[in-house]
Amino acid sequence: MATSPGQSLDIASRIGAERCITQVRELTRRFAEHQEIEGVDRILDRLRAA
Repeated sequence: MATSPGQSLDIASRIGAERCITQVRELTRRFAEHQEIEGVDRILDRLRAA
């Protein structure tokens, strides 16, 4: 599950879809509550770096 937002962010960034990038970034708050789940820490790092 945590890979889907990362893939979405990659695609949205490549095509310059700012609205989609914003929507994926908004997930950061929700994912932060679930850092114990495998992969969530990686997606949070990617979202914060983007």
